[in-house]
Formats: sequence, structure tokens, C-alpha cells
Amino acid sequence: SDYFIRRKCSFCIILGRPWLCRHRPELRWDPCDITRWSQQCHTQCLSNLPHPRPFPAFTPEIPVEYAAFQDVFSKQAATHLPPHRPWDCAINLLPGAQLPKGRVYPLSIPEHQAMEEDLSNHLPATQLSDPPTTLSSSPAKVFTKLDLRSAYNLVRILAGDEWKTAFVTPMGHYEYRVMPYGLSISPSVFQTFMNEVFREFLHRFIVVYIDDILIYFRKMAEHCQHIQQVLDKLCQHSLYLKLEKCEFHKPSVQFLGYVISAE
Repeated sequence: SDYFIRRKCSFCIILGRPWLCRHRPELRWDPCDITRWSQQCHTQCLSNLPHPRPFPAFTPEIPVEYAAFQDVFSKQAATHLPPHRPWDCAINLLPGAQLPKGRVYPLSIPEHQAMEEDLSNHLPATQLSDPPTTLSSSPAKVFTKLDLRSAYNLVRILAGDEWKTAFVTPMGHYEYRVMPYGLSISPSVFQTFMNEVFREFLHRFIVVYIDDILIYFRKMAEHCQHIQQVLDKLCQHSLYLKLEKCEFHKPSVQFLGYVISAE
């Protein structure tokens, strides 16, 4: 093809009659758009275009200071059924109260497939069947944010109370073995659990709200020791973290909608 360079032109490129005859695109003349390429162009021209390289996926890494705690960040280990603990979720019923009875609703084919997929995802995970110092008064300069994996599902239903979580589907009868997200008592039960796990650290160098953990201190050396203590507690209680949502050794972090920094 021949190309001609002009000094002044209001268009980036002008495609002439020979080009139109060769590629035969479908045109919309009013806004001057190409609406569709010809089949010949798809098979001979566009198919030869190089495919863009996908960007490599970002893989977060555990800081070397905490390499000994790799199990805490294990996604596979987090699928195991958590052990029974003193803070298991008890479901207390009012004496004489009539228990609700749910009905089974028919499902469309897409809904049926979605439920089967959801069950297949959950069943292997065994989820069915010193004076205190506040953060505001502490001259903290370095911050680390941790995020628990699975949150409420880390708490077991009190042994013998599983039947109280029962529900019926077209695929059968199921009972929760771990605390589900829909219970009104789930937030308070989980917060009590977290407070007991980290009681000796609270308001000294750590703040915990549900599944969000903030560790803070003024010196890096002590801060690293505190993180190791927290990770050790998580190991002891079979709790796991989402590495992709954790931030280590930062001068500022976002926590519960606020930007936390030394300033």
C-alpha cells in the first residue's frame, strides 16, 4: 500500500478506496464508524495480530521476619474444620417457643446449578453438617494490618446445637458445624473470641475488631516482636490470615474506614 504524509490534516489516517475494497468493512456513514469487519479480514488480518501479554499476577510474599509462620497464611489449612473451643457458639432457644419450619421452594435449572456449586465449595471445607495504652494516646510510628480468613466460620457451633442451624434444600437436609454469617449473635460471639485470644496484648500494641487486626508501636524492633507474638497466638488457636490483605511495617494504614498514622 502507498502512504502519503501531509503537513496539515484533521484526521489521524485516511483509508482510501483500495483499502476498502480489500478489507470490505461494514460502515455506518452518519458517524463514520466501522461497525463490523468482513469474514475475510477476521481470518486473514485480525487473526495474525499478536495477542497482548497478560500482566503477571501479583503474588504477595511473607516478610522474611515471619517465615517461620507460613502455616498461618496457608489457604489450604484454613479449609480444615476448626477445633471445639471454650468460645463455641451456643444457640439458646426460648422455653416453649415454636420452632420455625421452612418450606422447600422449587429451583430453576440455573439456581439448582448454583446451589450445587455452592455446596461443593462448602462441604469439603467441613463448614456444613503493663497499664493499658490506647492507640490514640500511643506515639506509634509503624503499623501492621492483618485480616483473618473465613472469620465467623472459624468458630464451631456448640456440640449438640448443630441441629438448631438445620435447613432443607432440594438436595437434602444440612446442618452447620461452624458459625454461619446469618446469626444475629455471630458478631458478639466472634468479638468475644478475639478478645480472649488477644487479651494480654489488647491496647498495649494491638486493636482487634471482628476479623481486622491492627498492630502498632513506635519502634520497628519491638514491632516485629509483637507481630511474631500475634502470629504465634494465631497458630495456637488454629486461626489463619489472608496474606493478600495483610500490610506489614507501614507508616500509615487504612483501618475500619480511617487512615491510621503517627500524625
